[in-house]
Amino acid sequence: MLASGSCFTFLNVRGWIIVAAVLIKICAKVQQTKRRIVETRIAAIHCIVEKNILPVLQTFTYFVIQSTFKINRMITQNKRLAGIIGLVAFLLTIPAIAMQFTNEVNWSASDFVVAGALLLSTGLIIELALRKIKKMPYRLITAAVILFIAFLIWAELAVGIFGTPWAGQ
Repeated sequence: MLASGSCFTFLNVRGWIIVAAVLIKICAKVQQTKRRIVETRIAAIHCIVEKNILPVLQTFTYFVIQSTFKINRMITQNKRLAGIIGLVAFLLTIPAIAMQFTNEVNWSASDFVVAGALLLSTGLIIELALRKIKKMPYRLITAAVILFIAFLIWAELAVGIFGTPWAGQ
């Protein structure tokens, strides 16, 4: 039993129930306050993420996508350039091989240099036209005109159609 001078002696059962109810309300208020603090912190973090981190991630994603498209386009363009160089090399091997089997094909080193320069410049000019011109009909017409001009130059250098000083024999 408690001593008679103790503060607990004057409380009866009803008083203890009231004290317990008050303590429960205080605990509930503390829990609500904790919940509000947590919700406020979550809202603050969400705001920080939404205003600061999300735009950075969106910008980063945009640049990754754009650079991927640019890399794919560069790979495609570089494949075409490699194809042009390969085609020029292949076309120049035809007279080199023919010279091994017949005397009718007689090219000097300067002939190979001029033919290589003409073929390579034609291919590069067509590549430039393909990169700059977007509509397919215009691309085809431009490529055809470039090839026709290259053929005329080749014919002039070979047999002299126009009688220029560069005409062949």
